[in-house]
Amino acid sequence: GTYSNEGNSQVFRVASFVSGTVYLDANNSCSTSQPSNFGGGMTASLRNTGYSGAVGSDGQFSIDSPAGSYTLDMTVPSGYICSTGPLGTGCGGGCPTQTGVNSPSTGNNFFFTQHRSAWWQVVGGDVYAGSTGGGTVIRSLIPGSVPVSQRHLILSPDGVVIYRTGSLALDSGDVSAGGYKARAAYLGKRYDFDFWKAHIGVDLNPSNDWSVDSMSKPSYNANKVYYWLTPAGGTAQLSSDWAVANGEKYIVFVDGNLRLNHNITVANGGFLAFIVNGDITVSSNVTQVDGVYVADGRWVTEGVTSGYDNQLLVNGTLPPRARSCSL
Repeated sequence: GTYSNEGNSQVFRVASFVSGTVYLDANNSCSTSQPSNFGGGMTASLRNTGYSGAVGSDGQFSIDSPAGSYTLDMTVPSGYICSTGPLGTGCGGGCPTQTGVNSPSTGNNFFFTQHRSAWWQVVGGDVYAGSTGGGTVIRSLIPGSVPVSQRHLILSPDGVVIYRTGSLALDSGDVSAGGYKARAAYLGKRYDFDFWKAHIGVDLNPSNDWSVDSMSKPSYNANKVYYWLTPAGGTAQLSSDWAVANGEKYIVFVDGNLRLNHNITVANGGFLAFIVNGDITVSSNVTQVDGVYVADGRWVTEGVTSGYDNQLLVNGTLPPRARSCSL
């Protein structure tokens, strides 16, 4: 701007800046956050410019910059990820990048929470591990940020954990409010693919109920006892979401592997069972899987290589060899 006084001119610059605060969001809720610079070394910068500013010990930063619109980038502290609390990724502001940030502006805030491995809980059932190899046979690293009343592997107070050998790894959690756990050598009967095939009365040479390996939900037929697919490529998958209605019953045999790549819901009064002569793999995009699942192989839930894994809700029964992974 220019200031004039009796013919003498002075030129001065009106300062513009981008500022905000970085928060430690320990509970991943955006409401209990504390300002922090996570030990130092964090920098806020305006992309494709030379303008940047260090994050102070009070979590605050300020970047002197000309007026305009910018993309604001924040360093991600080691061992932490952007919060995914109730306001969404970055708690509403975007993280670790915010676009369309104007200079001057304040309140460009970032929220980070601890990076944690995937963990799981059971409601209304028991947990059984029949491994004879020792080591950690049941693993669910329940973080300390979970409320104490819910920091259990089994949320039902009368739930029981039974395992043959080895140990449990529950991090900050415990077995249940009741604390019931036991070692037992009895492995139980093996209710596998061949058992159910014989028990339900599958034909000696069953024909496929789908012409391709991608299965759509069949129209309900009360007279049909089971459905069968031997996938030509070795792995069957779903062609779309399955929604089993009240009164519908489906028993599906897959003589191979099964990939659950779409959501499956079963209404009260409905029934769905997949009996698989191989592995069952749940794709990373799936958020709900209902039903009874039997597999001679493993149950595998996939994760993502970057970003955030979806929470998977399972209403039903899972096969004994279950694990999670990131691909």
